[in-house]
Amino acid sequence: MTVQGKNDLSYVGVRPSNPPNVIYALNSPISGLNGTYSANIQIGDFWINRNTNTIFVLINVTGSILNQSINATWLRLGNSFLDTLTGNNPVAVPPDANNNINIVGSGAVNVNGDAATNTLTISVTGEGIVWQTIGASQTLVVNNGYFCTGGAALALALPAISNIGDTIKVVLDGSTSWTINQGVGQQIRIAASQTTSGAGGSITSTSVGDSIEMVCSVANTRWNVVNYIGNLTVV
Repeated sequence: MTVQGKNDLSYVGVRPSNPPNVIYALNSPISGLNGTYSANIQIGDFWINRNTNTIFVLINVTGSILNQSINATWLRLGNSFLDTLTGNNPVAVPPDANNNINIVGSGAVNVNGDAATNTLTISVTGEGIVWQTIGASQTLVVNNGYFCTGGAALALALPAISNIGDTIKVVLDGSTSWTINQGVGQQIRIAASQTTSGAGGSITSTSVGDSIEMVCSVANTRWNVVNYIGNLTVV
């Protein structure tokens, strides 16, 4: 009779079972210290995640169950898979049931896939600026361009939230005029001049064809005019 002790390697799963155990679960096993493991699981056993239709095999176990320090290593079988992708926000996106994570472009960003080369090409059109035609007063959106083609005098408010490098472009092409108004603490520099700080400051067009390109230089508050056409009125 063999008595298993904490120094007996078979006790931590080194000896493969024959045939191997098969575990059906709604989740995947966890590799690493104190990962998914029990005394009844041996190296060579299979784990099937029924939610994602993925299969894992236990390939290594070290440590001692008695000392509650088990390091289990599970290997996902088949092709290489992504566990998650994380964007600018902290939310990790898992794959779907077919192990796909879709990368979708928005606005001026296009994502083109080539299955033959396993390549995704991400491109930005219009230098990252999304252009639109407007005929009503509104709050401007960063990285957007506006053709003012309708309506009377358009009041255009600077966005409350902006980051360094964000760009806004405005062109007068049919509207009576446009005025870019500031919020509290905001200011615009144009060449050697600058607007009055705060809600009282503004820049206004004077004739058709007037245009302006501004880049945020201080997050949320300060904009610099890097290009303009026309005799603009600075208040």
